[in-house]
Amino acid sequence: LESIAYTFDPHNPTPNVGGPSFDFHNSGRVEQTIFSERDDVLTFTSLPLHERIYVAGSVRAILHVVSSNPHTDILLKLCAVYKSGKSYNMTENFTRLYPKDWDTELN
Repeated sequence: LESIAYTFDPHNPTPNVGGPSFDFHNSGRVEQTIFSERDDVLTFTSLPLHERIYVAGSVRAILHVVSSNPHTDILLKLCAVYKSGKSYNMTENFTRLYPKDWDTELN
């Protein structure tokens, strides 16, 4: 497997917009395109889909993570990218890793 990395800057944290939130001004489906251009965001994009698909049920990702910080936050977003190049969030999940979590499988 290929290894990729990013560097987190605590003075410039990645903003999170859209998705589930009690703040109705910052919730729901929101354009995410600008965030994929940040150095602290890793983006994986499939080939274009040539026909409409329907996704039902839970979305799952398996990550193998190494961090220099024992308290690490992981935010995964599944986005739809349109022909215009704009990306919109479809679903997301947040996980905070603590020292006790390392070398264990997370669900």
